[in-house]
Amino acid sequence: TPGFIVMPSGNHGVYGIGDTTGVYGYSGSGFGVEAEGNDSSSDDRYGDLVLGGGRGEIFTFGSFLDLYSDGSVYIDLDDDNNGDHCFTVLDGNDASVGQWCEDGTKSAVVQTGEYGQRAVYSIESPEVWLEDFGTATLTDGAVKVSIDPIFAKTVNLEGEYHVFLTPLGDCRGLYVAAKTATYFEVRELGGGASNIAFDYRIVAKRLGLEDLRLEPVPDAK
Repeated sequence: TPGFIVMPSGNHGVYGIGDTTGVYGYSGSGFGVEAEGNDSSSDDRYGDLVLGGGRGEIFTFGSFLDLYSDGSVYIDLDDDNNGDHCFTVLDGNDASVGQWCEDGTKSAVVQTGEYGQRAVYSIESPEVWLEDFGTATLTDGAVKVSIDPIFAKTVNLEGEYHVFLTPLGDCRGLYVAAKTATYFEVRELGGGASNIAFDYRIVAKRLGLEDLRLEPVPDAK
């Protein structure tokens, strides 16, 4: 039951001005402040919480800041469509540990010394693939390469997967002679018996998501 009700004829139900806090709310068992708007327009510039000023901020003195929703959560990085903006996550030292930009790319921020912070970008794919890399060595022209058992738990190796090879020495060439769920076998072409090393890249579909491909995405608005 509300302790105090304001039903104004103007724009604001409660309007507060203070040196440190304009409006303060506390509850021993529920919500300190509860807001319910009536946004029936298609303009997403209206809502239950509007932060003004040059920097709108939400802050917690506690150890956690939780955001809950019974449905979807949308973040519009450029509501007035006047520029390029990003959603950035900072760590305890105010260093960027994650960034999502409105143009849809998936990027990370890395330090490059005298070149400052630079963005690096994810490779996109129409399907859900995971990959692993390694180096192995032929013995008399052949070797069985064991697949990392932890990596094997994340992908479907019973179905199709790919292995790419890069020789690190002179030989007749390499090919994948066999592929199983626990290893793949590499041999030298033409019955060669080299003992060279090679790099490999194994790519397999993520377990449980094998059938996803270019899924349609509904318009968020």
